[in-house]
Amino acid sequence: MTSRIVADAAKAAGRVRDAGQLRTFRHAVDGFVHVLASVPDESAGAVSAEGVRTLETLGQDVIDRIEERVDDISSAGDAQELVSDVYEIRRLLEAAGRWRQHYAIARHV
Repeated sequence: MTSRIVADAAKAAGRVRDAGQLRTFRHAVDGFVHVLASVPDESAGAVSAEGVRTLETLGQDVIDRIEERVDDISSAGDAQELVSDVYEIRRLLEAAGRWRQHYAIARHV
């Protein structure tokens, strides 16, 4: 069974993939970041080790799509914000891994 947060992340990553215009793309990236940021708010066991691996895969896909688009953006400010999102996604993925590891050790889940 897929956890709600993994399902939400998959939907958000799909919106990033399908976004055409820059504004839609940025909004979709923000949505993905928001989902990742909510992982530590989940209860112990809400996201399995497999779920964290899925989040990492989705996160890397979103990062790849940002990196593909950032070179084509004429506004330096927009490009800089998207690059900042890459760093934020990486940070949040690391935090999700630590969160899962903490609960796996503490609760043997």
